[in-house]
Amino acid sequence: MDCIITIKKKPKLLQDYFVRSKAYHFKNDRITIGNEESDCALAGYSGPPARIVRQGGIHYFFFPPANDSKFLINNEIVQEKQLLHSGDSMIYGEAQMYFYLHYDKVGIAASSKLLSLFTKIAVTSVLIIQFLFIFFLISWFQKSPIWNNQLTRLTVIHKIDTLRYIYKRPKKFTAQLNKTLANEIYQDITEQARFIRQNSAILTPDQMKVILADLEQYRKYYYWLSSPKNQQSIPEIQLNQAVKNVIQKNIPK
Repeated sequence: MDCIITIKKKPKLLQDYFVRSKAYHFKNDRITIGNEESDCALAGYSGPPARIVRQGGIHYFFFPPANDSKFLINNEIVQEKQLLHSGDSMIYGEAQMYFYLHYDKVGIAASSKLLSLFTKIAVTSVLIIQFLFIFFLISWFQKSPIWNNQLTRLTVIHKIDTLRYIYKRPKKFTAQLNKTLANEIYQDITEQARFIRQNSAILTPDQMKVILADLEQYRKYYYWLSSPKNQQSIPEIQLNQAVKNVIQKNIPK
């Protein structure tokens, strides 16, 4: 079981708490903490170094009695020997340290790998089956006569609502003739909507398709009527000129 010791300057200001610590990773059973010759060097350390010793898988901290300095573990003064736990805080002077145990990664058993593989295959199979079921269900509904009839009916109703909305906007038609034609088409669409509402239960799919084709023609008429190049007014009849032309044609030469 390895251990990790992190060291940084004891924080005094708010920004000191965000300073990155220096980490030491040890595999040996005996670690020294103290002067520059120690495994973990502390600035300003004097006297014999302290030791962390692993005995039977348990780590102990030893502080030499000859050292007059104070070494704190979890804010308590160390007398000579103390049991260390992972996460313990150690303070000496301006240095703050933390002791952590580092456990080796445990390999995954073959049975766990097989179980994991089986679970992934099972989940993937269920998702594929669900996808295929939904795909074939949608295809079946689209080919079903009942669904096809309902779809055609809903398409007709949607197109009628759309055409009634666009034909009701008179600002799109500036010429009086276009306005008149648009109003007549709007009235016809309204009559068709009333007819479908009263007879939708007895209309056959072929009859609904005929109505849908008529509505498609009305959609094309709308774009033709609302086109600026087709918004020309009807020229006034020049009666006097017409009379003159008739007279001129009938006068013998």
